[in-house]
Amino acid sequence: MKTAAERLTDTKNYLMSVLIPGQYNEVFAKLQNAPNQNAISDALSIGHMDPFTKAPRRAKRALMLLALLFINDQGMRNGEVARIKNLPEGAEQPLIDEIKSWFIQPGVTEAMVAAQAKTTIERMPKWNNVNYEAQDAIRGVFRMDRPFNCYNACVFWAFQAGAISKRYLWNKLQGKDGNAFFPIYSQVGWDTIIEYDNQKRLVRDQSNGGDVIVPAGRTVYFETPVKVFGHVACSLGDGTVISQNSVNIGDSTITTLNPPTLRAEFAKMAEAKTHIVPIRAMLTYYFNPDHGYKALKIGSAAFSEQVPVAER
Repeated sequence: MKTAAERLTDTKNYLMSVLIPGQYNEVFAKLQNAPNQNAISDALSIGHMDPFTKAPRRAKRALMLLALLFINDQGMRNGEVARIKNLPEGAEQPLIDEIKSWFIQPGVTEAMVAAQAKTTIERMPKWNNVNYEAQDAIRGVFRMDRPFNCYNACVFWAFQAGAISKRYLWNKLQGKDGNAFFPIYSQVGWDTIIEYDNQKRLVRDQSNGGDVIVPAGRTVYFETPVKVFGHVACSLGDGTVISQNSVNIGDSTITTLNPPTLRAEFAKMAEAKTHIVPIRAMLTYYFNPDHGYKALKIGSAAFSEQVPVAER
């Protein structure tokens, strides 16, 4: 049976073996500033019955330590530590993947987020008006049985690419609906590029009726008066967005669209599947004043840039 000091030392040594130096140094500094290391060590006690599961058990302790150090809310922190404690100990690698998900990937750009979102589109679950749960977040893992909504999707794509980590999901997204999350999401600022007045008249269109070109990886907001944005998607940089929602513009309309690829994408939208649609077509066929959408805005930069690196 390990002492408290031995348990904590063993957990630190394990993390040193699976993290790169900068990541481990961050954990070590956070731990050094923790007020009660004995309490942390006690929280890492999970017991053991099978000597052949030593490595997975060490990985679980490491995960518990990261949750203790990086989740701000005490209730969420306690709940996540309890969840990790009960994880199976059959394999080490999935636990290592989750450990690494607590850290960003250096050098990830907006364009990289967009590119990965596009290449993994077939792995996305269908849209549903629920939140993406931080406890499910493992980089590289896509679960069809865990649906989420449009603003969660943009966060999910950024997480999968490595622009943000599990700590962002726990501390910024977890438990927040669109109205509560929006101030965090939009602190980076935005630019209005298409706008209608109260009489549904077009008063601004920087694209002059043509393709709406937005830098790849930027968030694109379709704004309504009630919720500030009624829908948000991720620009692919070529005038299209990758989008999670469930809107049916009508089967009779879909069948008239050209080219056929556009029909297929609007059909996906009607079925709540992730889709790629030109921004101009989104505006033309649904996201306009006839359905309560009064403006199109784009993020002034990547939304993740609003927070310090240590909080991503």
